[in-house]
Amino acid sequence: MIALVITIIVLLILVGVTLSTLSGEDGILKKATSAKENTRGAEVKEYVQFQEIMNEMNSAERKNKKQVIEKLMQNGKLTEKEKEDLETNDIIKIGDIEIDFSKLDKSTKSVPIIDVAGIDEWTKNKKVTILTNSEYTTKYTIDGTEPSSTNGSVYEEPFDINEKCTIKVAYISSDNRIGEIVEQKVEKIDNLPPKTLEYTLTPTKNSIKIEINRAEDEEGNDTNGKSEIKGYRFKKGEGENWTEYQEGTTYTFEELYGNLAGETYNITVEAKDYAGNVKEVQQSTTTICKNTEYYTEKKDDLLCTIGDREYYKNNNVGAIVSSGYFVMPDGTNYSIPILVSTDQSAVTFYTSYNDDRVASSFSVQYGNTKYYYSTSGMAVDDEIISKFPILNTAENRFNWTEEKYLYEMAIALLDKYFSD
Repeated sequence: MIALVITIIVLLILVGVTLSTLSGEDGILKKATSAKENTRGAEVKEYVQFQEIMNEMNSAERKNKKQVIEKLMQNGKLTEKEKEDLETNDIIKIGDIEIDFSKLDKSTKSVPIIDVAGIDEWTKNKKVTILTNSEYTTKYTIDGTEPSSTNGSVYEEPFDINEKCTIKVAYISSDNRIGEIVEQKVEKIDNLPPKTLEYTLTPTKNSIKIEINRAEDEEGNDTNGKSEIKGYRFKKGEGENWTEYQEGTTYTFEELYGNLAGETYNITVEAKDYAGNVKEVQQSTTTICKNTEYYTEKKDDLLCTIGDREYYKNNNVGAIVSSGYFVMPDGTNYSIPILVSTDQSAVTFYTSYNDDRVASSFSVQYGNTKYYYSTSGMAVDDEIISKFPILNTAENRFNWTEEKYLYEMAIALLDKYFSD
């Protein structure tokens, strides 16, 4: 775009048009901008004058100053600066065109104007402003009856309504004569929460899938409309850790590792309608116990035999168990059992060799959960006879490192346990 403008300027210069002719005080560019502003100003002035006529005619299209400004902003005819100026002034200038907004409010002399904020949007309540003429008393009703000298409320300041209604307004003269009654029907108010929210939970080894089967907003009645369901959000556990609202009816909580025997979660689903009313339903479910062939919680359970050594579980706290082959940095080959658990005490074991209790002193982060694992009790290059599946073969050994010890062996066991 910039290149095109430069090209045009260069061409104009080549044919004898100087830069001052282009951009000077009376230049072509200046005049083009001024003409554009004058056109916009004329359009705004024409609309304001048209609206004055509508107001004087008591047309259904009556609008006060505030409503006219909002309409012009929606159509891109006013700038934010001009809107701010009109908050404190009645007259603005666009280009060379002067526009007077003051008559918009004065033209309501014959009848009041009802302004309901957000009338076309679903809400729980709405603020009502009545533009009036101070020469008369203004009375209004919202119960279907007509205002009169003996019926209705005297309008003094904006008020809120929280149910469907028809607002009726009229001027009352000093001798109790009533003027023309103007009406405004308000439909889009809903204060009732959704009536139905049903969903199913499908747990897997490390996730919970939520599927909403049925969600319905409360039926409308004489005072409340039916705004329909807008969206859903989901929460796992307590607190306010909600997801963002979504229109879709399915959601899955992933990476639910935690307790190796399966974890119980409270799942809450919230449905919200277009007016902002909500309904919450909570259910509990437990993630499925994973590959149980790796799991034990039996005290003194025989885990494996390596050479002439037998390895036993020390207590009855749940852990996953396996064995494997690894190689030291110096090339020495070893065999070893390994226990992993979220409970540090669960990964202790003892051997028939010297009855030493081997305790864990290492941990690993897997997904969003911290696990502990054991790293001792190894035997030099002996075959493993195990009650539980073995992680690898003697030809495909894990590497022992001084920094992470048997970290990769612990990860391999967790992978096996949580895999399908």
